[in-house]
Amino acid sequence: MKHSRRGMTMIEIMVSTAVLSVVMLCVALVTKSSNGVYRTTLARDILRQHSQSALDRIVDALSTASKTTFGAAHAAPFGSSTIDFRTPTGIAGGLVSWSTKNRICYQAAPGAHGKSHSGAHGQTLDNDGEVVLVRGVGAAKSDTTVLVTHVAALLEGETANGKDDNGNGLIDEQGLSFVLVGDQLTIRLTVADFNADGEPVWVTAETQLRLRN
Repeated sequence: MKHSRRGMTMIEIMVSTAVLSVVMLCVALVTKSSNGVYRTTLARDILRQHSQSALDRIVDALSTASKTTFGAAHAAPFGSSTIDFRTPTGIAGGLVSWSTKNRICYQAAPGAHGKSHSGAHGQTLDNDGEVVLVRGVGAAKSDTTVLVTHVAALLEGETANGKDDNGNGLIDEQGLSFVLVGDQLTIRLTVADFNADGEPVWVTAETQLRLRN
């Protein structure tokens, strides 16, 4: 006479529990990884919007400027983080009249102490810079507009070592970089911040503008 087997043995229960634990651990790790990717993507999208908005405003400010009014050279391999320019204000007697000097530049944000900020796992960011547009440089009433904050001290991939670390032909360029080749001005901008997990996120935006003589 055969007897039916009912229930589970202790060994089977232990094996089943172990398998279930492994499955739950894998699910938790996948979920954590997915959430981390989402938070990084979200932080990067926000930085990308801010950097692109800043570049659009820079291009708009420079769109009518003549390179002959630039206050300094911006040639490779060094470029510059500051550009002085003038825009036409009208024509009198067949001659173009120009505005007072304007400036777009990288500067340390007010209250910044030049120290890196620490995130998760000891990772750091030096992102206390900002890009400003100053209209009427040296005038009694100049106007300063902050175009973007959280600007990195150096362009993404660069370290201050006298070398071209990121392979773009420039040496130790700051988080805002202007380079003029002929009549084409290349503008690069790196912004950085931590995501919700304390992981550093960088975004670098670039655009070109063809200048009038």
